Amino acid sequence: MSEIEERTIATLRPGEPVDGVYACSRKERQLARSGSAYLTLELRDRSGSVTARVFRDADRLGALFEQGDLVHVRGRAERFRDQLQVEVRTLERVQVPDAELARFLPASRRDLDELDGFLEHLAEE
Repeated sequence: MSEIEERTIATLRPGEPVDGVYACSRKERQLARSGSAYLTLELRDRSGSVTARVFRDADRLGALFEQGDLVHVRGRAERFRDQLQVEVRTLERVQVPDAELARFLPASRRDLDELDGFLEHLAEE
């Protein structure tokens, strides 16, 4: 089996496979018009966020994780109503070392030392 390079959300393109670990910042169980359950998720990493949907085995997969967990997602990036989204095929909760948790937090475009100095200045006032 060939390995797929883990991609950041910002580099996902429609029609391409998705195989990576992301933070689940939103999880909602919804019902389709047909009455079948599906999940709507928001997946996040330091580069941004993307909506994801789980159509098959939604209740079984949804029981494996909670909002706020890190999840290993396999699926495909697709365009739906002019928005990029991930159609999830498999998903599982994962643990990562504490040193790697920063991968899932939004990153600042500004220098952190500059922001730290600004915060100290504000705190002194």
